[in-house]
Amino acid sequence: MLNKASFQTRARAIDHLGRGQIADAPTAISELWKNAYDAYARKVELHIFGGDPVIATVFDNGHGMNIDELLSNWLVIGTESKVGSSPKPEDCFGLPSRRRQGEKGIGRLSAAYLAPMTLVITKRVGHPFTAILVDWRFFENPFLLVSDVEFPIIEFGEIKEIPERLPTMFKSLKENLCWQGTDDAKAKRLSAAWDSFDKLEQNQGLTRTTRDAILSFDISSLLAWPHVYPWWNMMNETPEDDLHGTAMFAIQANTELSCWVEDDYESEDATEVKKDLRDTLVSFTDPYSEGSLFLEYAVVVHEQDRPSHIVIHSEDAFPLSEFQALEHCLEGEFDERGVFRGRVKAFGKDRGLAEIRPPRLLSPKGRDRLGPFKFCIGTVEFDQKSTTHTDEEYSAIRTKAEKYGGICIYRDGLRVMPYGREGADLFEIERRRSLHAGREFFSYRRSFGRVSFTSKDNPNLKDKAGREGLVDNKARREMERLVKKLLMEVARAYFGTDSTLRDIELPGIKKRNAAMRKAAETARKRNLRNFRKMLKNNMPQVAAANKEAKHYLETFSEAAQREDKDLLSTIKCEVERLDALRDEMRLPARPAASENDEDDYRAFRDAYAEFCMILNRLKQELARCEAEGLLGNPRRIAVNKFHSNESRLSSQIGKALGTIEGHLNTLRLRWSDQAREDRALYNKSAVHFLTHFDQGAGLSPVLNMLDSAHAELREDLELKYASIINSLEQLVENVDLEGAFAWADQENARLEEKMQMLHGVAQLGISVEIIGHELEALESQVTGHLRRMPKAVRDLTSYKFAYEAYRALIDRLRFLTPLKKTAYRNRIQITGKEIGDYLRDFFGDTFVKHRIDFIVTPAFEGMHVRDLPSRIYPTFINLVNNALYWVQYGERRIIQLDFVNGKTIVADSGKGVDKDDLGKLFELFFTRRSNGRGIGLYLCRQNLAVAHHNIRYADESDTRLLEGANFIIEFNGVEHA
Repeated sequence: MLNKASFQTRARAIDHLGRGQIADAPTAISELWKNAYDAYARKVELHIFGGDPVIATVFDNGHGMNIDELLSNWLVIGTESKVGSSPKPEDCFGLPSRRRQGEKGIGRLSAAYLAPMTLVITKRVGHPFTAILVDWRFFENPFLLVSDVEFPIIEFGEIKEIPERLPTMFKSLKENLCWQGTDDAKAKRLSAAWDSFDKLEQNQGLTRTTRDAILSFDISSLLAWPHVYPWWNMMNETPEDDLHGTAMFAIQANTELSCWVEDDYESEDATEVKKDLRDTLVSFTDPYSEGSLFLEYAVVVHEQDRPSHIVIHSEDAFPLSEFQALEHCLEGEFDERGVFRGRVKAFGKDRGLAEIRPPRLLSPKGRDRLGPFKFCIGTVEFDQKSTTHTDEEYSAIRTKAEKYGGICIYRDGLRVMPYGREGADLFEIERRRSLHAGREFFSYRRSFGRVSFTSKDNPNLKDKAGREGLVDNKARREMERLVKKLLMEVARAYFGTDSTLRDIELPGIKKRNAAMRKAAETARKRNLRNFRKMLKNNMPQVAAANKEAKHYLETFSEAAQREDKDLLSTIKCEVERLDALRDEMRLPARPAASENDEDDYRAFRDAYAEFCMILNRLKQELARCEAEGLLGNPRRIAVNKFHSNESRLSSQIGKALGTIEGHLNTLRLRWSDQAREDRALYNKSAVHFLTHFDQGAGLSPVLNMLDSAHAELREDLELKYASIINSLEQLVENVDLEGAFAWADQENARLEEKMQMLHGVAQLGISVEIIGHELEALESQVTGHLRRMPKAVRDLTSYKFAYEAYRALIDRLRFLTPLKKTAYRNRIQITGKEIGDYLRDFFGDTFVKHRIDFIVTPAFEGMHVRDLPSRIYPTFINLVNNALYWVQYGERRIIQLDFVNGKTIVADSGKGVDKDDLGKLFELFFTRRSNGRGIGLYLCRQNLAVAHHNIRYADESDTRLLEGANFIIEFNGVEHA
């Protein structure tokens, strides 16, 4: 007798296909992001909200679904909706055609890995909002059939309705446990299934069953507007008239996501989990592609009572332009026969096109064939002394390698997981490197690169069911073999220790770098030595000249009143002598490494400036007397002046020319002597090789030794004479070498100082992070313990003082909240009065304690600007904090805020800013405070510039309120009541 049967599907099959198939949270997120890509979203984001419970959301602005599509597509596992169908034109929103990423119709089940409960809200153009509430824990029950579980679906018109609809949906969801409204047979079957599952869990040692966990969940205050607003804002950014998109709320997010917002998870494990998320999603789309996928992505964290911050963004990547600027890079494509054709760049030079063929050509046909794919890899030398990059470039590249290093794999422009992570070295780069680091050359984490292919050309390169890499079939193995062989061959031919090119290029690069560093250091020391010598010699001269100039200014006044022509003529001659002396006393460009001479330099500068001012005044007065005829015939005076100036310039040029000719003669003799010595070097180093031939050595070894000695000397001599010729050519082309070097020296010293200070700033950042992260928990603990002290202790005066000091500290730290980064905060109207009150509260008793008059004028109180508090308040905190330090050096102590002619002014009565410091005032790490870090003013300018505001130091045309520092803030869109 022939019988027929079909498979029966238990509910737990959904659990195996969803949560059981996903390796980790980053992989699950990437699957959901790919669904958004298939829905033609322009933007997709993961948001993690702190609270109880923690909610993680995936938002997109794709085409969304109506209720029929939610029922027939989203709720059908293994649906054919993505197989062989093309999207409707209205669903593409004018974007280029996208190759569908979904293959098996189970990607949506990734949500089960993220949280036990998921709320999906979706909206299609021209349709109302649709929502479905799914609890994935139902599918953990092995005694249920899939058809036994039903989930509530609703339609509604406005997004604001969802909080009030949730209780009804949850009540309907719980009917799967309580069985209201079901027939008796089904109720008995469900009751038996859950009773059996309860016993199973209790036998496993669980004190709280899955049924208890579902029934006890409180959904009454689950969603609030802050949870929904980012999606609402995203949908409103699209150009379409009607809203569209999908939001997936993962309720009670797992530890891999909740660790971002819960202090309890700040541990080594949490750090590792966060790193995995960054490493996986930071380059979700192919950064080396010249085209665009028109998909922006981000991960945003919303900690409770703290501003949100972006931890990953699509712009945060290592782009193609930076990749192609690496000193070592290989970029090309494998064809369907396995032949690689691409361009090679080694040691900073383009080595042309390379063609590398496999040991055997691949068949372009066959079931498991491998199609064409692109490949690129780039890196830098591991020893900084050997690199062709500048020190700044090299440091930046090595830092970015920590974040973006690795070989990723992209299908249709989207990343295939988990490749690119540290433990996903498909091409065994680190294994080969461990055998012979020099020969194999490449390091996985210190290299940038990717494999890129299309699903059309490579249908056999498929993901594993759990998205843990590509299926291990013939196509994947062929791709591995091709890339491994390519890396080995190019390492031996161009980059590694077996490369002849390395032997040729590396000695010259090392010598060039060493010579440049040595030359720069020698020139730096010489300039510093000459500067200090001139400063020391010219200091008494400028003091004496200044004294003379003042004397002649006083004498001139008396002579001019008496119209004493003889005395005026004498003064004129002396002024001309002092004028010539002025040029001789002028110092060269100040070297960067002259901080130890700061006081002497400023004393000289001020004395020299005073001398020049007096001298210019004398010349003006003498010119007036000449015009009045007190010094003789005006025409004769002009003619004499002309000839005098001409003679002085000619003498100056002649003197300089004589010095130049003397130096040239010295150099000519030195170079001639050096050339004679260099011509004899080869004879000295190689002539003894000829005796080897006489002693019976073969011709080939002797020729090799002769060529080796020749090559080594040729490189040394080329480096020596090329530098001389290049310097002379620049002189011929009128390049100011001294000025160029002085600028480069100052810039280099400035960067070196910044690097040194970064260590201190890093420590400061760590401290702020710790304070910001633990402040609330510590405050709660300390406050609780203090309140539990015995009444006798709490009545003590010392206790009251200590408690007040503690509260003041907490209040002060709370004021730091606006300083934190925020990405999704509304701009509000901020008045000058609010700023003034805020500053009085922030600085508390500081003004009183240090006897400082803090003045906020009515004009300032009447101004108002619309912006983020986190941008405006920190600006004024920085300015007032700086003023607090400098007013102690003034005769009076005043800080004033005013609003004059549409400009905001923050002024103090301190020392003011030295004119030499004005150009560096807003640079990072520049400070004149003894304990300053030079960060505040830099951040003020950068933060204000984002909103097109401007801050600067007052110049001559501005109103100066006080004698000290006067800062001008020009707010964009400022108004006054």
